[in-house]
Amino acid sequence: MEEMTFGLFSLATWHPDSGPVEQTIAGVVEQVEQAEGFGFDIAWFAEHHFSNLCVCPSPLMIATHCAARTRRIRVGTAVLVLPFYNPMRLIDEIAYADILSGGRLVLGVGTGNQDYEAKRLGLSIADARSRFLEALDIIEQSFEGGPLIYSGKIFDVPKAPLPLWSSRRKAPPIYLAGLTRDAEIMTRCAERGYVPFVSAPLSSTGEIAKIRDVYVSAFSAAGYDETRMPFALQRSIYVTDDRSDALEAAERLRYVQRMIWGVHQPNAPFDGPFIQERIAPGELSLQETLDRAIIGDAQHCIARLLKDIEVLQPTHLSCTLQFGGLPLSKVLKSMERFAANVMPAVRAAGSAGLQSRTLAAAQTA
Repeated sequence: MEEMTFGLFSLATWHPDSGPVEQTIAGVVEQVEQAEGFGFDIAWFAEHHFSNLCVCPSPLMIATHCAARTRRIRVGTAVLVLPFYNPMRLIDEIAYADILSGGRLVLGVGTGNQDYEAKRLGLSIADARSRFLEALDIIEQSFEGGPLIYSGKIFDVPKAPLPLWSSRRKAPPIYLAGLTRDAEIMTRCAERGYVPFVSAPLSSTGEIAKIRDVYVSAFSAAGYDETRMPFALQRSIYVTDDRSDALEAAERLRYVQRMIWGVHQPNAPFDGPFIQERIAPGELSLQETLDRAIIGDAQHCIARLLKDIEVLQPTHLSCTLQFGGLPLSKVLKSMERFAANVMPAVRAAGSAGLQSRTLAAAQTA
């Protein structure tokens, strides 16, 4: 029986009032441990560098650490910024993380979009696409078990055996974030059966549907049955009955949006390790943020997510439950309420939709 799966996404934003950075990182680990008990399927970890927007520079490292502290939940990268890596070193680390996790690794990959980060790694975001494509070539070739030979415009790899891949039975699942304007990459996503991964904390269902349509067109053009297209949706969620608590969550979410805007500025404004909080042009009011986010009591969250399911037909829902340095105690309480009062209804609706589409596709095959 095909079921919709659920993920816990950790951005690991370090807020100025969150205490030592070690406390933020420890909180991520505790959330993953709790998420496994609550029935989440995947724990996702972001990658960012050199700012408090996200203090996770290595999703593979934290994924491996969390795999050692859990038994069932899968661990995923959301995403590995492929242009930032030497792909030959990366394929070894991917294989090693998968082995250490007992085959629980899931790969999310992307190009990245912050020139601020790229420059501090001696790179340019202008080269991200070409580096991404060649790195993905090498990752895909490594799944075959080696030996690997590659000659590209950027990377030139002499024949190399791949001992860590030699006993693999299958490649880890791959999720692809962003890149909807790139026809070549969209076609590749469809042909390889990768899972489109869309993060939309403050977008309406209709706005996300337009993004999904781009993937649908690519999958259809590649001869892939669009009714069977996988689709991963990421939403920021906070379950509470308290109005003031909800407003605090909305404020924290708006804080993250200000960090994202700030770090994309030509001269990103910093105060030590913290991006200075500045009002972004055209930003939503606090009430508008609350209205757009999935923040509120259980029935409100269910209704919002069921609308997403009806229109977007996701196969995976990635949940950002801590954002902007929300206190861990509040996050864990919200997570417990989400798992008990929201997840069952959403999983049932999502799974029923998947099964009906599978049946319809089989009948028309």
